[in-house]
Amino acid sequence: MKIRTKLIVGFLVIVALIWVTVFAASNTYTGMHEEFELLKEDIVPGAIEIIEMEAKAQEIKAWTFLYVYRGNVVRMDLTEPIPEDAHSEDWQIGNRKARLVHELSDAEHLNFCKNHEEPSLLPLNQTGVTRSLILVRPERFTSFTFQIDTSWEGKRSYVPRCGFVVGGQQYLRKPISDAEWRRYGRKYLRDNQRPRLKDILDENQTEGIWLTVGRNMMGSTVFLMVVGIHMFPVKRFEMDFKRI
Repeated sequence: MKIRTKLIVGFLVIVALIWVTVFAASNTYTGMHEEFELLKEDIVPGAIEIIEMEAKAQEIKAWTFLYVYRGNVVRMDLTEPIPEDAHSEDWQIGNRKARLVHELSDAEHLNFCKNHEEPSLLPLNQTGVTRSLILVRPERFTSFTFQIDTSWEGKRSYVPRCGFVVGGQQYLRKPISDAEWRRYGRKYLRDNQRPRLKDILDENQTEGIWLTVGRNMMGSTVFLMVVGIHMFPVKRFEMDFKRI
């Protein structure tokens, strides 16, 4: 076969391959377009819903800062009491949005603690009581720790704890659920530090600390835990809602 003929045949083969490729690509595009037309009614609204959900999450976060993180005076829609075990004051929350009544100043926060503190935890540390929370000002603190605990089931979890004396009674290694304090302690976990009590008090220039202490029941046994730490001068710690 002459060279000219070979070149023509080779060129025709290349052209044929190009057309086959174009045809396959066209069919693929047509199929994708048809699939998109079928799904767009779901995809587009779904994407919009995701955006709206993210915006709503940011709104909830902002309200959480007002209601929980800042500890302000809030009016909530409570519909009926639902006492259960240790949580005797629990109420069902209605559908109406909670309303911020007043944002406490540091001085108001301090006065509230002084006016509502109680001398001991005895009203909580027994069975048959009709309350689950109490505000106290310990005479002294014996420890603050931030560490990873391992349960009897082998599960590892971050549990800040503190020890203190109130009403002449010593309480050791009580778990802390205060969201701000948990976030504060993570920096020590991150840096693998074990701060001394004095270091923590000095770092925050602490002049006084009140504790909100709650109770949980396991059978007939009462377990106390710290659900709120009120430190003065008032300290605010950055929150990370993904790792409370």
